[in-house]
Amino acid sequence: MYHPCISGFVLTIDLIFTMKIISFHAVNFELRHQYYTSKRGETLDNQNYPIRYPHNLYVKNFLYFLAAPTLCYQPAYPRNPRFRRAFFFKRLFELASAIVMAYFAVEQFATPTVKNSIQHLDEFNFLGLLERILKLSPSSLYIWLLGFYAIFHSFFNAVAECLRFGDRQFYHDWWNATSLDEYWRLWNAPVHQWLKRHCYIPMRVKGYSPIQAQLVIFGLSAFFHEYLVSIPTHTIQGWAFMAMLLQVPLIAVTRQYLKWFPGSSFGNYFFWVTLCVFGQPMCIILYYRAWIKTQSL
Repeated sequence: MYHPCISGFVLTIDLIFTMKIISFHAVNFELRHQYYTSKRGETLDNQNYPIRYPHNLYVKNFLYFLAAPTLCYQPAYPRNPRFRRAFFFKRLFELASAIVMAYFAVEQFATPTVKNSIQHLDEFNFLGLLERILKLSPSSLYIWLLGFYAIFHSFFNAVAECLRFGDRQFYHDWWNATSLDEYWRLWNAPVHQWLKRHCYIPMRVKGYSPIQAQLVIFGLSAFFHEYLVSIPTHTIQGWAFMAMLLQVPLIAVTRQYLKWFPGSSFGNYFFWVTLCVFGQPMCIILYYRAWIKTQSL
């Protein structure tokens, strides 16, 4: 039976491999250019890797990159000396526990609240809808935190341990973010590094300003957020796209406030309220309503 979660999972995997292939091509294109423009076929950048171009162009090297918990390609990665069995099984236990708890929270708390909110949304009962959003926000926040921990800490570390992959910086302390743009830089390190490496830096090299490059990155992120939600639900609403773009003026307002009051904790408070208390629950309700409308046709 069709389910949007399964479709979303498949589309996410497809997007991950697309980003990996783009990175593989872009990095090897640069290494090839360095190789043929150097007198000895070696440059300072190429010498930093234990595997030098073109000796990295083997199927084994490419398959390792596809399996590694990273989106940015390089000929070689730091490796741990051995496989730690206890560490691996601990991460698997955490992964299973987080999935079970998230499923329980979805079925027990989130799903009934979302279903009960549809009538308020159809009747434009804003007070009733606000009450549903505030009731949904704790469960959606816990589900999101469990999902984040399951993927970025447990699953990525388990995969990295199997491959003895040494770079384990999958996220930073995003919960202390003082603005929305800082949150996007901290919470998903692989995607942030990919966007910086293959979007931001090339645009800056071509002469685009930092603001222009950031706007393009936000637009790209907004498109793929909408893509990962609209396709599985079989409806194009544009809520995720607009929610991402709406953050651009909110970021500007937050930056200006922090200039006036440096060291203020308002930015962190604003981040939690806009994204976690109102933003996520509202998007969940809107897309759930759109999805059940398609199921009734």
